[in-house]
Amino acid sequence: MPKNITSVEWQAQDIPSGLAFDKATGTFTGTPSAAGDFTVPVSVTTNYGSDTKNVLVKAAESEEIIDTSNSRYITECVDDGEKIIFFGNYNNGSRGIFFTYNPISEIKSDTFDIFDGRPLTVNDVNNTSENYAFKEAAIDPVSKKWLAFFGTHYVRTHEGVKDLGSDINLNSMVLCWSDTLQKFCVIANSTTSNELTSYLFDVDGNLLDSSTQIRDIENFKFKAVSRGKNLNWSNTAGKFAAVSSQMISPSQPYRVTIYSSDGLNWNSSIINDYGYSNYQYGIDTESLITLDDGTFILSSVAAYGLANPDFVTSFHKSIDGINWTRCSGTISWVSFSIAWNNSKEKFYALTNGSQNKSSQIYVSQDLSNWQLIKTLVKFDISIDYDNSNLSPVKMIYSDTANALVIPALNKDFYIGQV
Repeated sequence: MPKNITSVEWQAQDIPSGLAFDKATGTFTGTPSAAGDFTVPVSVTTNYGSDTKNVLVKAAESEEIIDTSNSRYITECVDDGEKIIFFGNYNNGSRGIFFTYNPISEIKSDTFDIFDGRPLTVNDVNNTSENYAFKEAAIDPVSKKWLAFFGTHYVRTHEGVKDLGSDINLNSMVLCWSDTLQKFCVIANSTTSNELTSYLFDVDGNLLDSSTQIRDIENFKFKAVSRGKNLNWSNTAGKFAAVSSQMISPSQPYRVTIYSSDGLNWNSSIINDYGYSNYQYGIDTESLITLDDGTFILSSVAAYGLANPDFVTSFHKSIDGINWTRCSGTISWVSFSIAWNNSKEKFYALTNGSQNKSSQIYVSQDLSNWQLIKTLVKFDISIDYDNSNLSPVKMIYSDTANALVIPALNKDFYIGQV
């Protein structure tokens, strides 16, 4: 005769984050917050005894890649706490665009023209009468208000478009938000001068002040358009930092210039020995981010050899934006963008895919040891260097999506938990 079971108690140990275990029914609910294979010991105890078995929980990586036509290039995004706002260019850079994506509901909005805010249509593909190419975007994380610059003298806010006037030339530029100053800072240079101008805007896109004190040392131009963010603010240092790299002359090596400022009064320092030796092709600054403690982190790439050069990405950090220390870790390829996940205390680096038409994501906790954790097959983020209207790719870690978000030139975007 079957025995009567009068009591049942379930227990589970080492439950992955994101899952819940029902002790009454012995079932799991939820979705693991990280991808991977997890071994979970599950035990059951009845009035006849107990037993324990290991349960293997497999969590696939969550990722989203949305294909678009070749006419659209998505190059930057900001996270407003509810949705992700993507910016880019349409029709080979002639028109700026933006759209939103909610990672919770997975709802993607129409694609809007950055100038008049109307949804784009097929007829817009051939409309090249005016150039409203997108430049840069940034957001105030508290008010959720953002600015996006396009054309040569236009800024789009959360409310609409402002014409800054033809006296302002935003030919190439960098942009970021300061929590302390409660202002946006822009650095821009024109095609006619080596002189740089910095602008300060309030949260609604109103121009507050400007300065033309920034001059390029030894006549080399500030490379305002580079792959990653090259301007950032530190609450700890109480200043902005901006980076530039350029060859001084054919007989002298490339060097990196660090500019630091309160937004209007800029000082510069030069890193002559950037930690490389015998590089023959040059150095390029790629990405500048700021950690929650105010530390600036800079990534750059050196190329060794002219024919089929070897590329090495290295990293520097600074507390004050003036004195920089080189970290020991490197990545043996070109890393276009870096991001920081404060909750996991991890750095992520994105490499381009020009070698095998794929891209790679590396992770590190200390900028010394980097590990490859993900290859994005057929997700090529190679940059078209000959088309200045196509802004570079900039990766962010989105708290809203709890994932890395990567805009891409030949796709809409990638979202992946790491």
